[in-house]
Amino acid sequence: MEEAGSSPTPDLRAAHTLPTHTHFLNEHPSGLKVTNSDPDQLMASEPQPDQGLFCASAYDDKPPTAAGDGEKVVGDASPVDFLTCSFEDQPTTVMAEKPADIDDEAQDEMAGGVDPSQVSIDWPEDLQGFIVPTQPDLEALAFFEGGPKFKVTICSANIGNKMIRDMDDWVPVCPEHTDLVVLGMQESTYKVKKEDSGSDEEVVSSDEDADSNSETEAEMTGNESEAETPRASAASAASVEEEPMLASLEGQTPRGSRRKSSFSGSGRAPRKSVTESVWQHHTSKLAHQLGGNFVLLEEKKAGQMKLFVYIRIELSEQTGMVTNLVKGSENTGVGHVLANKGGQAISFTLNGTTSFCFVNSHLAAHEGKCDKRNSNIQEIFEGLANTGRFGNKNLDIAQYDHTFWFGDMNYRTALPEISDKKLKHKVVTDWVAEKNYAEIAAHDELGREVREGRILTGFHSAPPNFRPTFKVKRGEGVEYNMKRTPSYCDRVLWHSAPRHENNIICSEFTSCEGFITSDHKPVRAQFAVTPSPVMEIIEHVAPGESIFPQIKFSNLKGRDLHRADGPGFKSDPYVVFLCNPPNLIPEEQRKITTKSITQTLNPDWVDEPFFSLRARNYEELEKGSFTLLIMDRDWAVTGGADDTMGNVTLALRDICKAGDTEEGIFTFEEPVIRYGEKIGTLSGTIEVNTPGPSGVVPFKHSARCSTTVAAGANLGCKCVVM
Repeated sequence: MEEAGSSPTPDLRAAHTLPTHTHFLNEHPSGLKVTNSDPDQLMASEPQPDQGLFCASAYDDKPPTAAGDGEKVVGDASPVDFLTCSFEDQPTTVMAEKPADIDDEAQDEMAGGVDPSQVSIDWPEDLQGFIVPTQPDLEALAFFEGGPKFKVTICSANIGNKMIRDMDDWVPVCPEHTDLVVLGMQESTYKVKKEDSGSDEEVVSSDEDADSNSETEAEMTGNESEAETPRASAASAASVEEEPMLASLEGQTPRGSRRKSSFSGSGRAPRKSVTESVWQHHTSKLAHQLGGNFVLLEEKKAGQMKLFVYIRIELSEQTGMVTNLVKGSENTGVGHVLANKGGQAISFTLNGTTSFCFVNSHLAAHEGKCDKRNSNIQEIFEGLANTGRFGNKNLDIAQYDHTFWFGDMNYRTALPEISDKKLKHKVVTDWVAEKNYAEIAAHDELGREVREGRILTGFHSAPPNFRPTFKVKRGEGVEYNMKRTPSYCDRVLWHSAPRHENNIICSEFTSCEGFITSDHKPVRAQFAVTPSPVMEIIEHVAPGESIFPQIKFSNLKGRDLHRADGPGFKSDPYVVFLCNPPNLIPEEQRKITTKSITQTLNPDWVDEPFFSLRARNYEELEKGSFTLLIMDRDWAVTGGADDTMGNVTLALRDICKAGDTEEGIFTFEEPVIRYGEKIGTLSGTIEVNTPGPSGVVPFKHSARCSTTVAAGANLGCKCVVM
């Protein structure tokens, strides 16, 4: 491909308003027309709306294990999860004696010459289902072409603080049948050399050149990249303007840029900072790679991390297609200021129905730093929530219909029984040579932490049917560095709200071994997402019925809840009931809460709130959900804000199945999730007066209710459910 042939990629950011939250638990606007508004002025002038949810083996001092002959396996169609499945029944691997010093030839042999495309893995069966096998995408057309699903491609790469020369193996070239392309970059700062920039402009930086990134510097910054020269190179790329994003590829200064366009008296072009030049280089390469069929919807950059969202131009031109566009970031470096680590997020709603959130992250490096990585994730969750922009600030980014988390997460292959680094390296590279990727995943730190409920509860992944992405020698192919244990550091995870988990499939998850600038290999994933169904809300009861369907909560009990007031203190918990969509219940019922129970982490609430559901039948009700948000009452005289203790989300689809039973009772006991971590449980019963899915017992309210109201009551039944 030639750079000169690429089409301009316009910038849509200035064409969208920037609301402070999405439609979750708030009625999303319909037909919101895109307007030219400065986000800062918009937020200052407009009133703020009210802010209304791998296979890791057990590490019980057991040595690494290998697959056994009697192991239970599943086919491609079975849900398996390498974050949560157990390898406890497998025979123990016989460890070799500690090897002598390994020379380069032996190192190359250990690295193996596996072609990932030829690998087929039988993953152990796991009923918890974190790992969802990739499934074929049977719909050829994307949504913009009239197809029934949104097609989303996510590309994540640790750039290695080296100039990007060739993206072909990582970012699709002029992708077809794709609606969104999302790109996350980590360690993406470098100098654009004059011979590669295609201009006479002088590129200067007060920072050290990326090539000087030594082991000492890596310890200070948390990055592990070393100064290595790529073993292969490709054609150079042109540079383009930076802020607010490129207006064209012809060197025109974009609107809003404060940079002077005239030359100085020396006759040279004005000097650019390394950040500005790198930004231009990134946008030029991406514009060329994606072609003229995509436009930049939004971007977020913080230090060495960058997040881009591109949308098909046909969708961008439709009024109201993109609403509730929000972006934010949380740095987890020193003092929460240094942006070498952290996360950036962009969220929005497509077609007025389906909310997305994309999070690019770079977590703490080095083996033995698992707790620090967990802490980084917690900080990103909480930091994004505290911005007040991402939906209900008392929940977290998992409240969207679909949330994607990706990046250089730095979780390692954990072999606690092996202390010798060379032996550990040999064990893992032997598994690589045997194409035994499931065994490597069985010892994955991230898998262990998710299985134990410490992070990212409810997120999913596809199985890594490829070689570990870290730590490789820079260049083409895969040759592992002896200083680090090969690991799946680079990931793409996703979470879907309970009512939407069947509306998404992952059709591809792969590594990009032709990418040469980094000691990581990038990853790419593709998804097909069915638009979220819109529930039909009715203002009056259905014909022939005297009341709306109802549900009543009782026997609510919390156990071992979060200490919202800090160590040594108890909390004063109460429950807020949040319905999605919020207008499914009458307005006066949207403020119902339980009473606060003082000084306890194990509350028993006696409240029995009930709710009228303004839907006609089970098919409509199954599109909704209830979130039970546990809050800590702040009794401070100063009027301090109440603190979140976590939440549980229940799909109405599951609740309403109790309508087919004689008792009409739904019972639950679920983990309470706070910023992705399981902290305590919430249990209770729900009495169901709704139609069941089969209609066998279509409606039983009159048999349980002491009084009824006349048909056609605007807000449904107000009686006490007995």
